[in-house]
Amino acid sequence: MYPVIEIIPWILKMYTFGMAMSIAFIVFFYTLNHLTRKAEIHNNVFLSIALFSISILFFGRIFYILAEWREFGTYFEDISTYWKQILFMKDYAISLMGGVFGFFLVFFLLTRDANRDKKTLLDIVVLSFMIPAVIGYIGAFFWWQIYGKPTSWLGITPDPDVSNIGSLVPIFPLALLYALGACLIFFFLLSLRKRKTYPWFIAYVGMSLFGVMLLLWEFLNGSNDMFQGKLGLTLSQIGGLIFIVYALMGMIGKKR
Repeated sequence: MYPVIEIIPWILKMYTFGMAMSIAFIVFFYTLNHLTRKAEIHNNVFLSIALFSISILFFGRIFYILAEWREFGTYFEDISTYWKQILFMKDYAISLMGGVFGFFLVFFLLTRDANRDKKTLLDIVVLSFMIPAVIGYIGAFFWWQIYGKPTSWLGITPDPDVSNIGSLVPIFPLALLYALGACLIFFFLLSLRKRKTYPWFIAYVGMSLFGVMLLLWEFLNGSNDMFQGKLGLTLSQIGGLIFIVYALMGMIGKKR
């Protein structure tokens, strides 16, 4: 793949995953603010971009360290030597589930006194997340940040000279499957938005669909983490289960 593209040889390089994540971040917060203004919500919590960003990066890094504790556990035995490896990421080493946790922590804190707006805002959050997710997953494909298991029926062989995993056998392009899934979820939620639905319905449906996608497709993942070794499920699958349970509890509560 192409983790680094030389736009001008030896002078200007583009790091594909970093560029994709930057674009995804801009698109996400632009869409959040655009839809919030369109919904005529005066308390626009998404203007606190710095607060959201710090929380996303902090918890994204913390969750990554927990998931990769088999590596980072040794670093904490001698923090004075390895503090740079703990604090500063390498190759964009953060966790999606950690970033999601960081975002929602700030979101629920800022909307704790706005119950009516919170329902509409949560719909906006879930809908706004899907397109940036597509961009991020495509970037992860080029960087091999997310990759599937070796396969003989549908796979792409990474270039061992530029790939992070250095595989010589075909690898299932899991990141592209995730990008396709997020794209389909987005257009489905968009069709729901055109109909008359009660607040939070789009959020519940989107969370449940995204959670099912994570839960099932992570079984195709070619890497594993500490959670999988201990619980049999990856951190992403645990996050997917939380999405599903949260959405189902919300839907049941609405029916009552």
